[in-house]
Amino acid sequence: MPRLRLTEQMIQAAKGTVELWDSDVPGLFLRVQPRKKTWGLRYVFAEDEAGPASKRRDHLGVYPGLGLYGARDKARCVLRELEQGRDPRVPAHEAPRRLLGDLADMFIRDYLPKATRPSTQREWGRLIRVELEPLLGDVDPAQVREARARVREALEGVVARGGGETANRLRVVAARVVSWAVSRDLVDPAASGVFVGIENPAPTRVRSRILSDDEIRTLWPAIQDEPPREAAFWEFAFRTGQRRGEIMAATFEQFAAAHEWRFIVKGGREHWLSLPRQVDELVGRLRVLAGKSPYLFASRRAEAGHLATVQKSLGRLKKAIGAEFRIHDIRRTVATKLGALGIVDDVVSRVLSHSSGGGGAAVTRRHYNLAQQVGPTRAALQALSDHLDAIVAERPAAQHRRRPHVIGRSRRVA
Repeated sequence: MPRLRLTEQMIQAAKGTVELWDSDVPGLFLRVQPRKKTWGLRYVFAEDEAGPASKRRDHLGVYPGLGLYGARDKARCVLRELEQGRDPRVPAHEAPRRLLGDLADMFIRDYLPKATRPSTQREWGRLIRVELEPLLGDVDPAQVREARARVREALEGVVARGGGETANRLRVVAARVVSWAVSRDLVDPAASGVFVGIENPAPTRVRSRILSDDEIRTLWPAIQDEPPREAAFWEFAFRTGQRRGEIMAATFEQFAAAHEWRFIVKGGREHWLSLPRQVDELVGRLRVLAGKSPYLFASRRAEAGHLATVQKSLGRLKKAIGAEFRIHDIRRTVATKLGALGIVDDVVSRVLSHSSGGGGAAVTRRHYNLAQQVGPTRAALQALSDHLDAIVAERPAAQHRRRPHVIGRSRRVA
């Protein structure tokens, strides 16, 4: 049974009764008869690996209605089904109809744990459960026109009840769910059009809150009265300006190099930060407090975990100073203080682990020459820490007296 690379000329010239086997696609043949020429595919199929295999010949079509290239494509489709363990003679099941709520559940299960930080998982999961599923859970994203109308209606409803920022975040999360579902072939690619041209339904508010010197001066003794881990967290945040999740998840291994903190920041980038004297001392105290835990801010209740939240501590601090602020406001305060101390914007960006701009030099600095970050950041953070100490030292005597911590002990009972 010789095999040849079939061509249109060979097929047209073939006469009599003969079978021509194609060398390009295994099992593909053309049966030539006096009155017609038909395509077929021979293959072996077994229901399971242990069961008996059967030889099959399937009819693919009649030449020239089905040409050479069409026959090869059709034969390859059959062979792909065989590779995937499916019976080519059994019709494929119709793709299931997946609603946005179903896709959101899959998004939470399959995407969030692998591709996002714990804080993002919690916030997006909450937004999906509280907003997306009740409002848009029954929307079929494959029905683009209907879906777009429902999305607009839902977003306008959230804005009408005073949730402009929530509506903006809902649009972002819902669009990300659909985009992920399309990339995984979970829904018709046409669903990508649901959010095209739908912008944020409310203006984005840019938060500009920074803590004043007087607020820091009032806040500092209240920080010292917090339990040791929480107190260390707040001091670490003020002296480094890093994100809450990066501080809480810090391990002693990241501080192996003297006076340096090497860790992974938002976006998966490695960041080198040189530390001021005060933070070196703080890390030393935390080593005693952590015991055998690998984490600086070891959890009091979970042997293998780290401090998960400081929200209760934040509430106590806000009450102590009689003012509203968020954890991220500390990061903004650090940036503002560094600028006021004369630190150039480029160094401030390095301290805060912000992405640099484009260009070859920026790429080199961000991904290769990490050592370039060390010297300038140490000088900047040392100036910041000294400035904070000077602010705290100016505290009037009548204010709340600072009580020093004894490592491992707290006035609060866990």
